Amino acid sequence: MTTVLKKALAANGANFDDLDAIKKLHDKECVVGKKRHYFLGGLLHINGIEIDGSLGHILRDYTNADSNNITTYLVTINVERNGIEASVGETADQMHNLKNEPMTSEGREAAHLIIADDALLDVWEGMNEQERLVSMRNHFSKIVLTGYSYGTSLIQQMERDLVDRLRQRNLPLEPLNLISAVNIGPVDIPACDNGLHAEFNNVSGPYTGKRQGFTQLFALKSIDKIMDSVIGKRLVPDNHEGKGIVAYGDGRLTFAVDYNSDAQIRRIGNSKFPDGREVPRVNMEYDPEAHDIRVYLNRKRILASSSGKYVTYPTSPLSTIVRDQMYVSLSNNSDHINTKDWEGVAETDIGHHENLYNVNFDYADLDYKKLRGEFEDAVHTYEQAGFKEAIVNINQLLDETARSELGADLGKLVQPKR
Repeated sequence: MTTVLKKALAANGANFDDLDAIKKLHDKECVVGKKRHYFLGGLLHINGIEIDGSLGHILRDYTNADSNNITTYLVTINVERNGIEASVGETADQMHNLKNEPMTSEGREAAHLIIADDALLDVWEGMNEQERLVSMRNHFSKIVLTGYSYGTSLIQQMERDLVDRLRQRNLPLEPLNLISAVNIGPVDIPACDNGLHAEFNNVSGPYTGKRQGFTQLFALKSIDKIMDSVIGKRLVPDNHEGKGIVAYGDGRLTFAVDYNSDAQIRRIGNSKFPDGREVPRVNMEYDPEAHDIRVYLNRKRILASSSGKYVTYPTSPLSTIVRDQMYVSLSNNSDHINTKDWEGVAETDIGHHENLYNVNFDYADLDYKKLRGEFEDAVHTYEQAGFKEAIVNINQLLDETARSELGADLGKLVQPKR
């Protein structure tokens, strides 16, 4: 069984697939204390499948890699039984059995590779109290995690493993709060300190602060059928407010639940043939499970390739929310932390570094509804137009979107619009 950094989307735009090159880059970034982003994907991603092409484009856009100077490491786990690599089905069975076995060897391996191995914990154990605290905070504040589907369970397992190993050495748990994690389409939820699996109201209630661990956002659609098949409705409370999107929780654990039934993956643009001819196209791909990563991450932007150019549109307001949280996670504590930086910082303040307190959920919902209406108008215009007119209209939309994206880049509008 091997947990590896399988692919690196480097800050300079390069993609690394060679494991030795990835390890060297990772070791260098760890030594200089550079902030790093780790993506733990779904069943296929975690088994090394479908981690090329579109996933890289999605993740670079999601992290705003160029502006944030961030490297994303794609993590895979290859489980072997007697030298034979296990099937994706075995991973799926394991995912569905998390309620019975909430800690797996894969989760422990991931914790050692991504968060901290035993050798580093032993070094901390030998330090004096002040040096230890500064070193731990420096280390953990540089780690940003994104889990999608199965990957969300690995994040919870890594947290459980770290809490257990730190306690064995009587090391402080509070620095773990500096690890930021975004969980998309979760299939696992945090456990209480006593190891019992938590129900939704337990982890989102007023006693959250009594439990130490990563600072986490859980972004989920209430109709995500994969999530429902694994953990049921425990993570989705009744929508008493009648809003499209609602935030729950406080402190370290925040839950953003999208109650909109929308599961359409939308794009409109012009396809291009090898001879240069253009054909106007509208694509509305319905995801019956409402679990596709594009359901959670698509936003209004241009996707261009040799086969054409399209404008994509969001399927959920969660796209705005997870991007805002990723911006905050990548922006905070970017520089190396020294002892002076932490003077006067109370233990209870750790992990509350802006976090989600500046995220406006109503704004995200309004923005999503506005763009959904814009797409519907574009489709109506497309349906009423002739062939050449449709191409002209779509090119105009592409030009307007390109100017909007350029203005956002020039104006540094990647930060939350609040």
